[in-house]
Amino acid sequence: MRHLISMLLQNEAGALARVAGLFASRGYNIESLLVAPTRDADVSRLTLVVDVDEAAVEQIVKQSAKLVDVIEIADLGGSDATAQASLAAFQAALRHADDIVERVRGDAAYQTL
Repeated sequence: MRHLISMLLQNEAGALARVAGLFASRGYNIESLLVAPTRDADVSRLTLVVDVDEAAVEQIVKQSAKLVDVIEIADLGGSDATAQASLAAFQAALRHADDIVERVRGDAAYQTL
């Protein structure tokens, strides 16, 4: 089952490589990956999709949380609907965010203020 995982990472050289290395060393394939800035220039948000079972996603979360660059991690859920989802990052005035999501008939996984 596909799972959407979100992480807050220290925005520094090698952080993404360490996360990707963990996934590769455990044999987990990253199907989709998006890295976006947050309001804090020292922190980036990493959102990814992996196709694994429940036990594997629990291990991914536990192992990733141990990485020094990972500030926060969450499994945003898994379902067949996630398989049809695409990730997009955009910057918009907060007052327009709901309009944009409605126009594309989507759901906001998270919003950074």
